[in-house]
Amino acid sequence: MVNASQIPATSQEIALAAPALFLSSSLPQDLQGTLRAQDLNDILVSLIGTHLQADGTFVFGGHPTITPLVHRLARSLADRGRVMLFQGEAFRNERLAEVDDQQVFPNVQWRGKGRSKLDDLNAIREAMIATATAGVFVGGKTSDNIGERPGIRVEYELFLQHHPDGPAYILGLLNGEARLMIDELESRGEAEPNGLNADAQRLVHHSDNIDLIVSLILDDIQRLHRGATGVA
Repeated sequence: MVNASQIPATSQEIALAAPALFLSSSLPQDLQGTLRAQDLNDILVSLIGTHLQADGTFVFGGHPTITPLVHRLARSLADRGRVMLFQGEAFRNERLAEVDDQQVFPNVQWRGKGRSKLDDLNAIREAMIATATAGVFVGGKTSDNIGERPGIRVEYELFLQHHPDGPAYILGLLNGEARLMIDELESRGEAEPNGLNADAQRLVHHSDNIDLIVSLILDDIQRLHRGATGVA
């Protein structure tokens, strides 16, 4: 992948270099151990792989179900895009072997004080979301979370605090907490902030076509990024 000197030092430099995509995702409980679990893998391969190939930055929190996949994708796309891995100190002794591969993750961002998993999780959430310029939210457990509220909902609300104009994208194809969030928004005649028109927004919320969803999201992110940075 890249070495540490190639990673922009500040959030502003990252934002100017390329869109920095934050992913909030986990497999809902009712899909664990089912064939539908493969859908999450397919979404991530398409979303992350395409974004990195376009020289984008991918920001994620090192969840053990996601890290091996990101590691494989980053190794296969050597010198394409940037991967920023954030980890909590309280999870250091539980980290996967892939985290220590400095060819792929040359500058792991450790956050927190190591005394509380929830405190450290909140610390990396703040750091990731402050770094990101776009957020994608898919799946999500509705219970059995670290903390009192579903993590994907906490991260979505925190993302909007940092980026009230988005862009944010909530995918409904895995159901879970993301589906509940979509239902709540649509019941109020609202949608998450992004540049999609109403028809494209409905597809992101309700389509099962992964390639179409990813194309709509990444095209919108790139268009908004070009507009924000004045790049033709």
